[in-house]
Amino acid sequence: MRSSPRYEGQPGFTLIELLIVVAIIAILAAIAVPNFLEAQTRSKVSRAKADMRTVRTGLEEYMVDFNHYPDPAAATWHTSLVDIPQLTTPVAFLTSFPRESFPRKDLTLDPAEFGDAKYYRYYNTTRWEETYPQLRAQGLKWFLMSHGPDLDVDVHDDVGTIAQDLLAGQNYMYYDPSNGTVSSGDIIDNNVKSAP
Repeated sequence: MRSSPRYEGQPGFTLIELLIVVAIIAILAAIAVPNFLEAQTRSKVSRAKADMRTVRTGLEEYMVDFNHYPDPAAATWHTSLVDIPQLTTPVAFLTSFPRESFPRKDLTLDPAEFGDAKYYRYYNTTRWEETYPQLRAQGLKWFLMSHGPDLDVDVHDDVGTIAQDLLAGQNYMYYDPSNGTVSSGDIIDNNVKSAP
């Protein structure tokens, strides 16, 4: 059978040329994918900080109206934002609770003890002022915490110790992108100063 004269004499791609094109595409993808994943992490960190600024505004508005910061409704050691419903009802200081940008990876932990992992952690430090009088002296009344890109709690489990470290300005617990986009550390905001 004769081939169609339409295709005779037309140059085509050789196998080597096709392999080179595929290799170039693979190299470009290997460069682009990690940059895309880092951009996702950076955007989540930005969202966490923006959420915390929003919650900070709600907490300060609550303070202006009631002359104290809200106490968690639950007796949970590590409370979540959902444990302070007085921020949304009856007066809407927040229209809704922002969800944690980096939910805790170990979701099997008891929410009654560790709070709801899908929301930012909220600590009202007034209940620890008797044990840690420096909290009152420094004026630290509350702080918010996100688990950070490593999805794990990187600070002490003892809230008083967390507060002491915050007051001492120790930075080992803070997330810092200069250590790598996905590095250890928690994103923390408080009523005294913003975390780095």
